[in-house]
Amino acid sequence: MNRIFPEQLNHHLAQGLARVYLLQGQDPLLLSETEDTLCQVANQQGFDEKILFRLIAKLIGRNL
Repeated sequence: MNRIFPEQLNHHLAQGLARVYLLQGQDPLLLSETEDTLCQVANQQGFDEKILFRLIAKLIGRNL
């Protein structure tokens, strides 16, 4: 699995979509914008279905 940072996303998507994306982070807005961008590119390439698994971890006093 390759790690892609937000500033690299557009360059990565210009090369084509991967089979699976795992989004992780602590900034809900950035995660939402990244998901929207991935969906827009997928729609432009003819994909019409999205399967989403969302995991939310909450640990008191611990960072993931």
